[in-house]
Amino acid sequence: MWKKVDSYAIFWYDATRMANIVFKLEDGLTGRILELSIDEVGVITDILRNEKPISYHTERRDLLIGWEPTGEAED
Repeated sequence: MWKKVDSYAIFWYDATRMANIVFKLEDGLTGRILELSIDEVGVITDILRNEKPISYHTERRDLLIGWEPTGEAED
């Protein structure tokens, strides 16, 4: 089920050189994307910082960026 992402935290583990991202969802539950490389976490962090709205699928662990009009410029 898709749920709106309200906030997130990024955990970097130097020993394994991997990251986990934990999302706080609109209903108070959490979601996770685990074992990301430095490149992957960089891309997802950019999305989380710059796009709205963002939803998380609680079963598939997917992210969805909301629909935007074609040609829309970023602020």
